[in-house]
Amino acid sequence: MPVIALDYDDTFTDNPHAWAAVVAQLTASGYTVIGVTLRNRYMPVSDHYMKACEMVIYCAGHSKKEVLARLGYHDVIWIDDNPKYIVNSYADVNGTHFHVENAEDNLYTPLVVKSDGHEVEVIIQ
Repeated sequence: MPVIALDYDDTFTDNPHAWAAVVAQLTASGYTVIGVTLRNRYMPVSDHYMKACEMVIYCAGHSKKEVLARLGYHDVIWIDDNPKYIVNSYADVNGTHFHVENAEDNLYTPLVVKSDGHEVEVIIQ
């Protein structure tokens, strides 16, 4: 069964309780639902989203599809209010990286946070 990638900003955040119920139903039906956000590790998501999804992937401005492919996810159903970021990076769409105060070296390194809190960085060449 394909994995379902659920966006955070303006998708899950539009109605967190409704989306959590949808995720629970999808999970009960055998799907794996993962959170996939354009955000980076310094722009945390809500605990509600973390609990609803099996894991959250912070794409750090990279194309969501590219990051998921690096993690071995190729058969994906996307739920995203802004699908241009599935196949394009933030920089490709906007001509610049998103601005974050006090940026650190790993600002643009995607990060996977699993439900047990384990973190894994994703290398994008």
